[in-house]
Amino acid sequence: MRMRQRNACLTGLCAILVVLLALVISAAPPSVQAQGQGQAQGAAPPPPPAPFLPGQTAGQYYKNVTVLKDIPAADLIPAMQYIRSALGADCEYCHATDRSSDEKEAKKTARMMMSMVLKINADNFKGGNNVECFSCHQGSTNVATAPPVPELGMKPAVLLMAEPKPAEGLPTADQLVSKYMQAIGGNISSLTTRTAKGTVEAGQNKNPYEQTFKAPNKSYIVTHGQQGDAVQGFDGTTVWQQNPRAVQEVVGVAALNPKRLADFYRTLDLKKSYSAFRRVTKDKVGDKDVYMALAQAADGSGNERLYFDANSGLLVRVVQRTPTAFGPNPTQYDFSDYRDAGGVKVPFEVRVAGPNNIAFWHFTDIKFNAPVNDSIFAKPSSPSKAAAN
Repeated sequence: MRMRQRNACLTGLCAILVVLLALVISAAPPSVQAQGQGQAQGAAPPPPPAPFLPGQTAGQYYKNVTVLKDIPAADLIPAMQYIRSALGADCEYCHATDRSSDEKEAKKTARMMMSMVLKINADNFKGGNNVECFSCHQGSTNVATAPPVPELGMKPAVLLMAEPKPAEGLPTADQLVSKYMQAIGGNISSLTTRTAKGTVEAGQNKNPYEQTFKAPNKSYIVTHGQQGDAVQGFDGTTVWQQNPRAVQEVVGVAALNPKRLADFYRTLDLKKSYSAFRRVTKDKVGDKDVYMALAQAADGSGNERLYFDANSGLLVRVVQRTPTAFGPNPTQYDFSDYRDAGGVKVPFEVRVAGPNNIAFWHFTDIKFNAPVNDSIFAKPSSPSKAAAN
C-alpha cells in the first residue's frame, strides 16, 4: 500500500486539493463568496480573501457565525462540507447567496441541530463525535422515524450496515503486508523522489497535471487550467497553495490530506506508515475478493481501511477519514492498472471519491529518483507568472 497508494494517494489527494484550491472555495469568507457570485461577466475579479491569522476563530474571521464561533477559522468550511454530505443537500438548502444572511428557516433549524449534537456528545461522550449528523440523517434532510420493511429475502438495513465480522483462517496483517511488498517489488529504501505526469478528470473538466515528491515528506503538484495553473506544495512544515491571483498557507483540518499525501513512503512501506493493524476481514471490491485491514496511521491522523486483492496482494482500495467538528469526511481511493515504473509496480489509474465529488487520475508517466531541486517546495511570496499564463 505504501508505494502504490502513495502514488495513488499522493496523486489523488494532491490533485483533488489543487483543484479545490484553484476554485478558492474553502477559504473565502461569506462576503467574498457573495461578491464572486454576483460579479458581472468581464468585470475585474474580487480581491483574494485575507489569510487566516494564527489562532483566529471562525467567529473572528467569518461574519455571523454563532454555534461554531470558537473553532479554528480554517476548520469551518470542512465542517460545513461534512454537514452538506450528511444531509445530502447543497449549501443553498440552508444558505442564501449572502452566506451570512439568516433569511432561510433551514439555517436556523441547522443551528439548533448543531447545538443539540454538541450537547449530546458533551453530556454523554466526553465531547467525542459518537453522535453525528449522519447518525440520524444518513444522506437525507428528513430523519427516518421507523426502520424500513425489507423486501422479501433481504436482510434488515441494520444488518446490511453492520461491520463485517472476522472469519476463520484469514491471513494476518503481517502476511498481507509482506505479500504486498513482494507484489510491488523494487528496492524501496533506494527511492528518494517521484515525478509523475497525467490528467485529472472531474465532472466535465479534464486537465493536465504534474507531481513531484521528495522523501520523506515534500510535495509539489501543478494542475494546468484554462484560467491558469493551480499549485499546491508542502515543504515538510507548511502546506501552501498558489493560483494566478494569490498565494496562501493551508492550515487546520484542510492541511491534513496534503500532509498525508506528502508522506513519500505512505504506500511503499506500510510498516513505517502504520503503527498498528487491528483486524483483518474478508470483503468484496467490485467483483474482486479482498482482505480488509484496519490500520492506525503512524502520523496520528487516525485509522484507515486498506483493501488487498486476495489473489495478487496489491492494494485496490484505501479509505481515509478527515475529522470535522461534527463527524468525519471519508475519502476513498481505488487503484488499478498497475505497471512497472523503474522496477516498482504502481497504479496508473486512480479514482478518488469523497462525499461531494469524484475525480479520476490517469497517469501517463511515473519516474523515481529523478533530480529534484528543493526550492520548488518552498512557499512562494506571490503568484507566479507561470501560474497566470
